[in-house]
Amino acid sequence: MDKSELVKIKTEYYSDVLEERTIETLWAKIHDLRKGLYQIDNIPFYGAPFACKDIIHAIVDEDGVLCFQKVIRASNHSILQIFVHQKNTLNSEIRDWFKDVNCSTEGVSENYFVVDVPMKIDYKKLQDSLKRKETEGIVEFAEALLSKKHKKDLKTSIFRKFLKS
Repeated sequence: MDKSELVKIKTEYYSDVLEERTIETLWAKIHDLRKGLYQIDNIPFYGAPFACKDIIHAIVDEDGVLCFQKVIRASNHSILQIFVHQKNTLNSEIRDWFKDVNCSTEGVSENYFVVDVPMKIDYKKLQDSLKRKETEGIVEFAEALLSKKHKKDLKTSIFRKFLKS
């Protein structure tokens, strides 16, 4: 997509990563300009209350800046925050692994990036793999925003284990 078709949306929220209120601007596609609706087109870095592909409402503030107001329709995407702390593991290797499982990533720093987990992903399987990598000391991860669908993946998995026992 051509950047000229995108707008910047400003959002302000408390970030658990930064442990302070933060302002972040994200790219969005115009969904319905008349109604002030936009579709988020990149991955929030620090814990915004929405995910990639969500439809949000934004208004222009007194300085002429588009500002996030609320989520109108969730995309059922989830956002993960990944901290790579094993010295022998390259950030790019872990990011390539996410790409191989059909998730997109955006780098924030040498050892920190965020992941967009699309709705079609079986989140329980992804989480199990991440927990193994965490146990091995390769990464640490946080679930910045879990969609209803991915929460259901986790609950369904727990229920299946209960039925099998």
